[in-house]
This record gives sequence, structure tokens and C-alpha cells, in this order.
Amino acid sequence: MNTSAISRQPVPIWGILSVALKPMVPLFGTLAIVIAQHFVGDSDGLSRNYFSQLSQIGVFVQLAFFVAGVIFALTSLLKREHLRSLAILGLIMNVLLIGIFLYARFYALGFDQDTGAPPL
Repeated sequence: MNTSAISRQPVPIWGILSVALKPMVPLFGTLAIVIAQHFVGDSDGLSRNYFSQLSQIGVFVQLAFFVAGVIFALTSLLKREHLRSLAILGLIMNVLLIGIFLYARFYALGFDQDTGAPPL
């Protein structure tokens, strides 16, 4: 390929965002929990239900960022940015992570990393 032609193409910002967002998802989930703790405060002391509800907020924020990654990847593909493989990688990774979230029911109240989600 001609390197001068590649250097003239704009940066595939949507494709990069679709991939780069994933490593930051735990940080955003944690920030959401810290913010929720600040606004909710202690409700009659600390209880397991209190922690479950706050962690559920963090999980939904993480899920929202994976959905945003899908939207960014689709935007990259629709805008026909170069490095389409980057957008395709972002799309596949985000869709798989959303599938894992839904299959494992990470959003369920009482989810435990050792035992999984409580029965329906």
C-alpha cells in the first residue's frame, strides 16, 4: 500500500472508540457505584441488600458502555472509516460481552461471582 495515501486518511475515531472503551468500563462502573453511594448514603447501616443494589447500578453502567461500543462500531462501519477490521473487532467484542452479561445474568440482585445469579 502507498503510505502517503494511508497518512492522508482521517483517523478512524469511531472504530478506535469502539475498542478503547472496553478497558475503561470497570472504571466507569466503579465511579457510578461511588457516586450512587454518595447520593444514597447509608440506609439503616450496611447490609447485603444495600451492596447488591449498588453493585447492580455499576453493572448496568458497564452494560450501557458496552452498548455504546456497539453503537460506535456501527457508526464507524456506516461512515466507512478506514481500518474496517478495527470496527468489526469492536462490534464482535462488544456483542459477545453483552451476550455474556445477559446469559450469566450479572444484573440480577444477589449475583455472586462464585455461585452466579440466584435462580429465577
